[in-house]
Amino acid sequence: MRKDRLEPERYWPSSSDPNYQEDLLSYLDAQDIRHLQQHMDWNNPPEVKLRKEYDRIPGYVKEITASLNQGFGGLPSEGLPSEQAITSAIQAMKTFGIRVLFPPRWKRLAPRSRLSLRVHKEGLRRQWRRKRLAEAIIKLIENLQTLIYGGRHSAKARKQLERVLKSIIPETRGKGMTVHPMIIRSCYYKELYRLYHIRHFFKQPGLRRGEKVKEASRRFDMPVKTIRELWSLDEDNQPTRPISLREMARSLVARRFRISPQTVSNKLSV
Repeated sequence: MRKDRLEPERYWPSSSDPNYQEDLLSYLDAQDIRHLQQHMDWNNPPEVKLRKEYDRIPGYVKEITASLNQGFGGLPSEGLPSEQAITSAIQAMKTFGIRVLFPPRWKRLAPRSRLSLRVHKEGLRRQWRRKRLAEAIIKLIENLQTLIYGGRHSAKARKQLERVLKSIIPETRGKGMTVHPMIIRSCYYKELYRLYHIRHFFKQPGLRRGEKVKEASRRFDMPVKTIRELWSLDEDNQPTRPISLREMARSLVARRFRISPQTVSNKLSV
């Protein structure tokens, strides 16, 4: 039985299980909607900024699709996507992160949800725009890959593809990095989902604690050292200073982006 609203509804044997990956996307979208319900205030500056970012999506899609729908084979006459299309894709990737490539799961916005009508309509609008953006960017990437392997314009196409893909890789120079709150939330809930699975695995009978740590590492792709540190395990594999899964997730995200756990908390609340 679930004990808190963030706990997954189901558990899977490993992160390589297709059901794990599919359920993870549903889990992330559910957290997006919960966040939307709690924070959608049209007088709140962060929400105003977020709405403006979503309002730019039709422009991004228009630039990308216009470039892909010209000339032979769906590409411009010179064989390469336009600079405007590449720039639009890069800006969208920087704004919305890697999840821009994954269309939303519509069932999570069913009318039977408890969202107010206004929030529900805004959520649908954002979901539809994300879907169109994902389709446009995926099509752009596929066409660039075709050009690379087709021989003609392969060098230029490779550079364009590198520019697009590099836009989702955070800047790592300096002491920290500026990361969009949406990316922080996505990474946080992805880690939390994995940590729930590891904790659930620890509760299962059959293996000794030390063996469970190694098996959890293998199943959920987390180093043994990290698991031992997060659960504060002693030499007998017993927790000495247990912390909550949410604290663990904040810690992992903070390490990844080289920011403080408090910064992670701040971005989660935006």
